[in-house]
Amino acid sequence: MLVALVKVILALSLIAAFRFVLRFKPRFDAFFKGTSDVWLAFMWVCLRLIPFLGLYTILNFKATSDLIGFYNGAVAAEQGLIPYRDFVTVYAPFYSYLTAIPIQFWDDPRAIIILMMVVEGLAVWLTYRLYRLSLTTVLLYLLLPATLLLCVIGGQEDVWMWAFGLLTIPLIQRNRILSAGIVLGLAMVATKALFVLFVPIIFFWVDNKVKLLVGMMLVGGPVLAWLYTVGDWTFLMPIQLTQDPLAPNLRSVLHPILGVLLDRFPLRLFNYMALISVVIISVSTVLRWKKAGLPYPAMLARAWVLVYTLIMFLVPSAYAVYAFGFMLPIVAGGLPIWQRGRPLTVLLLFNLLTTVQPTAWWRLGQRSYFFSDLTSPLFLLEYTMQLGIIGCLLYFVITIWSTTQPLSQSVAGSGARARQAY
Repeated sequence: MLVALVKVILALSLIAAFRFVLRFKPRFDAFFKGTSDVWLAFMWVCLRLIPFLGLYTILNFKATSDLIGFYNGAVAAEQGLIPYRDFVTVYAPFYSYLTAIPIQFWDDPRAIIILMMVVEGLAVWLTYRLYRLSLTTVLLYLLLPATLLLCVIGGQEDVWMWAFGLLTIPLIQRNRILSAGIVLGLAMVATKALFVLFVPIIFFWVDNKVKLLVGMMLVGGPVLAWLYTVGDWTFLMPIQLTQDPLAPNLRSVLHPILGVLLDRFPLRLFNYMALISVVIISVSTVLRWKKAGLPYPAMLARAWVLVYTLIMFLVPSAYAVYAFGFMLPIVAGGLPIWQRGRPLTVLLLFNLLTTVQPTAWWRLGQRSYFFSDLTSPLFLLEYTMQLGIIGCLLYFVITIWSTTQPLSQSVAGSGARARQAY
């Protein structure tokens, strides 16, 4: 549990720095006013590259967790092997080929972390430009514990999907729906199967749905044909392998009370029911926002947070590291008024818990608890963290779902006034 303790200390330190910047935000805004975007690169160096160098070159930390799987897939792709047919992966068909790029220069799993940091940096820059964020807001994002620890230590890739989502903003604003469809198709073959849950919110938003589908099929059709030709139905592997119970989610927190009943049903049934619920709730909410006149950029940020929080809340095979995937959309306005009051408190608590709970859960044996297990202080502590995360997720879902009116924080505006507003 030493790793968990270290993460707690780091997370609390980052939260303290975050609160300091937020308290003196007007002074930081005044300092950054009229300055160059070079400051964004400087922040990335200070809060991503330097921590990486400190951990992995000076302290010689080794890559752990998902990074070992990423590295094994990258090595297989480097050897010219075919995903699903020749090696096991739950990611999109070209994901392993992309992660193979950095190991050409440094044959070590830690090289993949550098790729993750670079892609996150590009996503931050795109969000900064498209949503006209202030540099202070960018600094606040980079200080969030879930972003720094899950990127630099965890090497998580979920922010890749948000980067592809961002690319659709100028295309849909210019009514280039076919091109937007191509971008969605590229995302589905380059990131992970989870991206398919974000497609409906865009599909039901645009008016020319046929063009969007054609664009996706221009990319997806040939790739599916190739995968079927070389490996038959093995390309269904990501769906077949994501059936293990993880935590936290609604099923995991109910298991101590209803475990005997829940275990009577196959996990696949709960997964399918949860995924259908995610699509129904997110699409119905997006249609309501569209009717209310919410601009596409504002909708995208809110819908991205909504879909991710619903996945984490409902899907039994979801777990806490998904938090990394929607922190950028949150600061882009996905969570209304996130900089103050209750939303801020919940956001910081969520960041603290999601950086610590995965480590604790894995090291305690990845258990689905029964009531008798909670007599153990360690099991009870970890289960309490699960309850805290689920409570935060429920708050996010209710807050976002109940909001219909566009706010200045979540609409990509223009000029200095838009940047100062956020």
